[in-house]
Amino acid sequence: MSASTAPKLGRAEDRVKRRKMFARIHCQWKDLRPDLHNDPESLREGLLDYATAVLGVEVTGLSTLSTGRLGKLLDAMREERSQPSLPGALPGAARFKRAPSDSPGVQNAPAEIVHLASTEQVWAIQRVLNFLGWTAEGAAKFIKARFGRESATFLKPRQANDLLMILLTIACSAELKRENAEWGSTLKVSRQMIRAYIPKLKQRLGIDQAPKEQS
Repeated sequence: MSASTAPKLGRAEDRVKRRKMFARIHCQWKDLRPDLHNDPESLREGLLDYATAVLGVEVTGLSTLSTGRLGKLLDAMREERSQPSLPGALPGAARFKRAPSDSPGVQNAPAEIVHLASTEQVWAIQRVLNFLGWTAEGAAKFIKARFGRESATFLKPRQANDLLMILLTIACSAELKRENAEWGSTLKVSRQMIRAYIPKLKQRLGIDQAPKEQS
């Protein structure tokens, strides 16, 4: 084997290894998020959100990650699946908890002010959850898997907005399929259809008239 051939084989082996890791990651994620099996776009976006939370860097695609980071993501997923679900417990605490106060550089750092979801946001989210007919346990598991929190109350405002749009998308997709049942399984609900239907559903649920948060 010539010296020029060896690096090429190494790159080829690395590509094969990465493809296998991609496949395992997608398989593990589907096991973690069975609620999104019928929504490929939300499944993909959820995976990227999860990877961003685990790795601490913005992930726009798995192909942008190094092999080492792909391995770290797989390890986190295995740990996630092995953890028992305890009532009231925050999932993946090691990924989301702040550094201990005795960590270098933390002692003199100013206290972090965390703004949480507003009353209007939480109310709107609950309206859609009720419309979907999800149980409190099911909703908690959904929010936990995507944002690492048990309840919308503990989300940041941007996370709450993201959650609301995810739920509205799921609800609109289901309503569009129900209203067009005569098409059966052949109906493909597009993003444009969902985007056009969201205002109608929000009006139906009275979300735009959510109660104002008292100051």
